[in-house]
Amino acid sequence: MRLAASWRSLTRATVMALALTAGVPSSAGEKPAPAVLGASVVRAPVSTAGSAGPEAATRGRAVFASHCVQCHGDSGKGDGRIARLYNPKPSDLTASTQSDDYKSNIIRKGGASVGRSVIMPAWGAELSDAEIDDVVAYLRLIGPRTAR
Repeated sequence: MRLAASWRSLTRATVMALALTAGVPSSAGEKPAPAVLGASVVRAPVSTAGSAGPEAATRGRAVFASHCVQCHGDSGKGDGRIARLYNPKPSDLTASTQSDDYKSNIIRKGGASVGRSVIMPAWGAELSDAEIDDVVAYLRLIGPRTAR
């Protein structure tokens, strides 16, 4: 198989994981990146759309851990392993007062869809609506206590 064709077949999560293991040093206190070769991608359990509460936030944390921590960091402060490579830096999600609809939209369609950084990828083709809802529930848990 040609190299170009093999790169096209990689998922976004695999490409991000490869970037993580390409010699980018870990931030202090962050867990080391998982091995990429021979490892399977860990996916969060599929949730029921419209579910809320602690179960949704728990599922959302798992999706966040597999798709978002590289840029936004373990705690969501925008200090992930590869955050230093980007300008502008990833958002501090613990300080975001944006609505749930806004967060769902930016996750689903990417930063450019809401006039933010084009570096924030669109995850709508990779994550289900239920997984996106669960991530929003998790962001609600780690974010400031504001009206939803």
